[in-house]
Amino acid sequence: ISLARLMTLTWNPFQERTSAQNAMLLSRNIGIAVSGNAFDQRMSWAAGVFNNWIDEDVSINDNSNQATGRISFLPMVSEDDGSLVHLGAAIRYDDARRGLQYKATPEVRNAPFFVDTGRFDADSSTLINLEAAWQKGPIWLMTEITRNHVEAPSLGNPTFDGYSIFASWTTKGATRPYDRRGGVFGAVPIERDVNQGGLGALELAVRWSVLDLTDAGVDGGEMDVLKAAATWWASAGFNMSVNVQKVWNRTGGFDGEADGVFFRLMVQTQ
Repeated sequence: ISLARLMTLTWNPFQERTSAQNAMLLSRNIGIAVSGNAFDQRMSWAAGVFNNWIDEDVSINDNSNQATGRISFLPMVSEDDGSLVHLGAAIRYDDARRGLQYKATPEVRNAPFFVDTGRFDADSSTLINLEAAWQKGPIWLMTEITRNHVEAPSLGNPTFDGYSIFASWTTKGATRPYDRRGGVFGAVPIERDVNQGGLGALELAVRWSVLDLTDAGVDGGEMDVLKAAATWWASAGFNMSVNVQKVWNRTGGFDGEADGVFFRLMVQTQ
């Protein structure tokens, strides 16, 4: 239900999504969704209802139900989509039948969880996500803000927040395509890849992300991550990347820091 979550991770300028997206925005669920466009495809919309009872191994009546909706709009766009402004908003409601838990690693897949609310009982949660992006040629800026209000009277009805902002620049003047049907950005286009005797394209990016899972009677911790990334897109199905990051973590009254350097080689078959 967010721009960054709906984009496939293989097209992302970073190796992992933000901690807020991983903690509060599910990537997969079982349900039914409908979508469409309006205003000459300058607006996209989608809505769905979900119940992940098959994966949870419980009856559909005992598992939590979710309802989601998202709308995006292009208030400014050039004829070739090379220059545009994207705005979007989404909502997600969860009836929390099986309780709630939000946790995240420091944006590293196999790392331990640095922030974790633990599972707690709640009546429901209502999440709002706002997104904005600007692209002009090889320059791409994007930000997302997430606020999740939880109805849990025994815990003081906590609210959890997260946001991120990033900028990327691609050599060769490469401009990411924009899919108006879904309101998302596509992969970096490569003028001449290595299979054609070219050099591919290099993308440089930097991101700042914040996640706060501490409020009212819940102490899940807080985490800030500063990340820089360089990706060599050799071809549409092959890239090499390095991510360097600094993490600040506050959990249980203790402050901590962590550093990391991560390399990835991606090969994708067509």
